[in-house]
Amino acid sequence: MKSSRLVKIYVCGGLLLFLVSCAAKKATVQPPSPEAQPKMARVSVIQKITFAEEENYTRIYIEGSETMSPPFYKLMTDPLRIAIDVPNIDLKQIKGPIKVENGTIGEILTTQYDDKGRIEIGLTQVANYNISKEDKNLIIDIEKVKKAAEVKEAKAAEEVVKEKEEKPPIQPPVEKELPKAKEIVNFLIEPKKDHIVFQILGDGKIENYNAFKLDAPARLVLDIWGVDTRYPQKSIQSKNAFIKVVRIGKHPDKLRLVFDSAKPQLAAYQVNPIENKLIVSIGNVPQPSEPQILLPEKIAEVAKAKEGVRKVQVKSPIDFKQMDHKSRIVITLTGEPQYESRMLSKNTLAVDIKNAFVPKHLQRGLDTKEFDSAVQYIQMQNVKAGKLNDVRVLIKLREEVPFETTKEGKVLFIDIEKPKKVEGRVEPGVPLKKEEVPGEVKKEEVKKEEEKPALEKAAPEKPVVEPKITEPKVAEKKAPAEERAVSQPIVIKKEEEGLPEKIYTGRKLSLDFKDADIKNILRLIAEVSNFNVITADDVTGKITMRLVDVPWDQALDIVLQAKGLGKIQVGNVIWVAPRDALKRQEQDLLEQRRAKEKLEDLVDDLIPINYATAKDIMPQVKGILSDRGDIKVDDRTNTLIVKDIASKIAKVKNLVKLLDTKTPQILIEARIIEASISFQRELG
Repeated sequence: MKSSRLVKIYVCGGLLLFLVSCAAKKATVQPPSPEAQPKMARVSVIQKITFAEEENYTRIYIEGSETMSPPFYKLMTDPLRIAIDVPNIDLKQIKGPIKVENGTIGEILTTQYDDKGRIEIGLTQVANYNISKEDKNLIIDIEKVKKAAEVKEAKAAEEVVKEKEEKPPIQPPVEKELPKAKEIVNFLIEPKKDHIVFQILGDGKIENYNAFKLDAPARLVLDIWGVDTRYPQKSIQSKNAFIKVVRIGKHPDKLRLVFDSAKPQLAAYQVNPIENKLIVSIGNVPQPSEPQILLPEKIAEVAKAKEGVRKVQVKSPIDFKQMDHKSRIVITLTGEPQYESRMLSKNTLAVDIKNAFVPKHLQRGLDTKEFDSAVQYIQMQNVKAGKLNDVRVLIKLREEVPFETTKEGKVLFIDIEKPKKVEGRVEPGVPLKKEEVPGEVKKEEVKKEEEKPALEKAAPEKPVVEPKITEPKVAEKKAPAEERAVSQPIVIKKEEEGLPEKIYTGRKLSLDFKDADIKNILRLIAEVSNFNVITADDVTGKITMRLVDVPWDQALDIVLQAKGLGKIQVGNVIWVAPRDALKRQEQDLLEQRRAKEKLEDLVDDLIPINYATAKDIMPQVKGILSDRGDIKVDDRTNTLIVKDIASKIAKVKNLVKLLDTKTPQILIEARIIEASISFQRELG
């Protein structure tokens, strides 16, 4: 019994030792190797936060141990501060707030959360700021606000007065002008509630640029001249309701940015330069041309405009004048106006006069439908532009025509060209008759004025009732008649010389080139005009030109005339070649046409004459026939017998249709009345 118990004890002890050893081996195998662990995002430990005072801004450096994730930032109020959230950073090494207190920035606070760190920059006033990344660092530039600096200097001056310490006046630092930008450093996108803002940062002041929009597809083209960029990407994706992508194109003399619209039509846009930035706002942007983010200098100007009691005021009613080939609208003001003109629709032109006011008695509209002009109606009204008041001049047009707005001192001129239809209506014989009208009217007025004193002397006791309506009507019609008599002969003279006036209606562009290849100029015009331009092999040479706000079709004519070239347009294709080559081609086509007429079969046709006699019409018809054509007259049936090619016979029929018309007749109605000497006696 004892031996069996001992055996059981040994067996149980052995099993227990075996289980313990297995558990120890399993525990050693359990933790995975470091290589098998999933790679986690590296946490960037913020080592220090420093700041440096520059001339116009304060730069804050945030240095990390690793490359930081893209930050999320927002301008917050109560208190005013910039909150920057950066994922996967450690702020434990930054102890206590960092005090700046330079008049724009108060202090910098840091807060550590589980998955992110927050950096809060306290502001004393609203200021422009920019956040960028460079390797392991985060850089925040905050523009200095002059008003805060001035307040701080005023407080310091008060303390000096209190302490009664005489110190020499501190002269404000002289601001240095930024050098001209040579390179675009970065592109930033800032989405707003109802628009989007693109910030283009340069290494200096961006001065020379121009922007224009194109259709099919809708896009905005921005050319910045004389700059380059090292931006690694060729396009910037933008997920918003206005712009889907921004394409970046490098050229030898410029940098081109193309903003592709996300909608069929491009939204309203503004391009505003601010120091080393170019801000492009697209969407529901405000109408004034001033930048949305104002500089300290601009803030002072706006404050003066708000505080100022005097505004530019419209002094007199609208003056409408008819000139040779345009209509002029003259607006006189009490000061020099600042204006902006644009087309609200196809037939409505709006000119906004900034910070101006028009009295109520001058807001009456001016109806100009009776004039030979593109202008139908003019009206002035006051409109609100933020906290300021503008005057809007609305001009209703018959059709879309070129216009130009200029100013001379306190006078604003709006010149609108006359449409082709108005000038084409003038006939050679009409102006001579209209010139006689003013002379007749003047003679009638002189006669009436001579007759009035005679009547007054003959009957001084009885008051003479004069027709007061007749003379004002004559006086009102006098001025337009004289203007027509002056302007219309000039148009007729051009028609007689064979040089009708040409109106250019193309989209305006600006060109500034030196020794540029003419083929490249034609390619640029083709891009703006949406026409296909084909150049001949012998179109060569260079051209130097500077055109500002010129319609593209006028620019094309100027370039062609300067180089002795011509063009032929068929549909949406324009062929450009030397004039001699075009003349030779026209002669070849004319000779081919004549050769074709000689080979074409002759056709006989009978043309009956209804009202005139065939013999009288035959001489006029002979001038239309070709060399092989023949015409005869049948007196019995009053019919023309024509033998010629089909195209000439069609022309003969059209001419006969115009000549063979009824002779106008006069109807005379007569009545016979019989009277006798004894008529009174018969009455009794």
